[in-house]
Amino acid sequence: MAWERTSFSVIAVGVLLARSARDSGLPALALVGIALTVFGGALLVRAGQRYEELRHAACSGDQIASPRVVRMVGAVAVLAPVTGLTVAIAQWWPSAS
Repeated sequence: MAWERTSFSVIAVGVLLARSARDSGLPALALVGIALTVFGGALLVRAGQRYEELRHAACSGDQIASPRVVRMVGAVAVLAPVTGLTVAIAQWWPSAS
């Protein structure tokens, strides 16, 4: 269930970011929002697949921990906001000319 909550949160943030960026006239930031929305949808699909994998592994007594997935989610959780913040700062930063 945590995967689903995370997916819905990423989708919501992506939609809000894209809408806010569109209203502010920041197309690069809108693309980040759209990318987050698409990623959240893919994560939601993967959540269902992962649930079935874990249920099957638990029923058969196999190991259910996956360090690779934990690292991937952690990396995305750090990189997505950093990317969005970098784009936002780049858009609003006064130019040197």
